[in-house]
Amino acid sequence: MYEKFSDSKILIGSHNLYKVKQLGGYLAERVPGIIAISPAELGIASPPEVGETFEENCESKCIYYGKASVMVTISDDSGICVDALNGAPGIHTADWGFNGDFAPAIIRLKKELSAKPGDKFTAKMVSVVSIYWPEKNKIHTFRAEAPGYVNFDDMHSTGVGFQPIFYPHPYNKPASMLNDNEYRLVNARAKSFKKLLEACF
Repeated sequence: MYEKFSDSKILIGSHNLYKVKQLGGYLAERVPGIIAISPAELGIASPPEVGETFEENCESKCIYYGKASVMVTISDDSGICVDALNGAPGIHTADWGFNGDFAPAIIRLKKELSAKPGDKFTAKMVSVVSIYWPEKNKIHTFRAEAPGYVNFDDMHSTGVGFQPIFYPHPYNKPASMLNDNEYRLVNARAKSFKKLLEACF
């Protein structure tokens, strides 16, 4: 049985402002008036990520932020997994960027795939979200995936993270060129967060 959220405030366990805004927006749609707080507002630093799976990283972050804030906390761990690279960058996706700038990561990905045949490389976006109640020491975790492929024809288009080079099924255009409604239907984080909201809110 899932725990049910009943407070008026919740911590979004991330220093990524894009994630905080995105998840806070999803929460507000489900619970009007809810106040989403970030670790930066409370002066809580980021924890190290030492897990070997998305689930391990997500849960360790969620528990860390939850215990530090003594607030119900939601955390996310996500990344892109490219089949031709045996699932890389995977859990190391954030490490391929530079202070939140993923242009160097896209260039690195293109370089590593340049020796592979073809120009379309099957891949998937993975998102895992957890919600943790520190006073009860209870945690629930949800996973979702968005299949697609990587292509670099539109790598200079405006987008967040790997959006300019990830073409989610069933579209033949990168995530950066989808409108909000289209993107939400194929966004792995939106899918995993929908599972969390339906179970715990």
